[in-house]
Amino acid sequence: MPSSDDVARKKWGTDWRMPTEDEFTELTTSANWTWYAANNTEFGGVAGYKVTSLISGYTDNYIFLPITGYYSTSGQSAATTQGNYWTSTRHELNAFNAYDISFTKSNKIITNSGRSQGMAVRPVTEVTPTNHDYVDLGLSVKWATCNVGAENCYDTGNYYSWGEYEPKDTYSWATYKFGFYDSLTKYNATDSKITLDLECDEESNKYALTAETYTKEEVDEKLRNVSGATILTQEEYDS
Repeated sequence: MPSSDDVARKKWGTDWRMPTEDEFTELTTSANWTWYAANNTEFGGVAGYKVTSLISGYTDNYIFLPITGYYSTSGQSAATTQGNYWTSTRHELNAFNAYDISFTKSNKIITNSGRSQGMAVRPVTEVTPTNHDYVDLGLSVKWATCNVGAENCYDTGNYYSWGEYEPKDTYSWATYKFGFYDSLTKYNATDSKITLDLECDEESNKYALTAETYTKEEVDEKLRNVSGATILTQEEYDS
C-alpha cells in the first residue's frame, strides 16, 4: 500500500481517498437525506441516513451513513445519537482543527474538530475501482458503500485521528502523530498544507511522532520547550 497520510488511500489503495470538505458539502446539497431510526429493517437496525441522489438519472442510487459517535481522551461520545466523519481538509485558520461532517436526527452540518479526535472515514473515488464497492450518485466523486474497517454499509468501521491510519486505545493530543495542540509538526501554519498528502516520503514525515501516550504534565513540559507554544488547559488536553 502507498505511503500516505490519507487513511482511505493507505488502507484501500490508490483508487481511493478521503472526501474533501467541498465533496462532503456537495453530498449534503445534492442528495436527499432520509433518517432511519434504530431497529429499522433495511439497514441492520442501525440508525443513520439513507443519502439518495437528486441528480437526474441517478435518483435510484444511494449510500447509507450510520451513526458513529467519536472518540476523545474521555472515550467514545454520542455513539447512539450522532454521526461524525472526517474530511481530508484541515481548517484554514485553526491548524489544530480539521473539517468533518456531524449529523443527528434533526440536523447535519459541516463543522471542524480537533485533529486528535477519532472519527469514521467514508472513502471516495474518481475512477472505477475493483477492490471495494461504490455508488455513483452523479456527483464529482463516487462514494464507497461502507466505512474504512467496516464489513457492511451499517457497520461503523474503525476510528482514526486526522492524518493517522491506525485505530488506537486513546485519542488525544498526547498520542497524536503530528504533534501537540500548539506545536504541530505537519499541516500547520508553516507548511501551509490544507489537504492530507495522498503520497508522502520519509522526509515529509520525519517530524511525525510515534503513538506514545503522555500525561498532561508531560505534554506541558514538551510545550514549554517550544517557542510560542501555549500550555494546554485540561479541557484542551481532553479534546
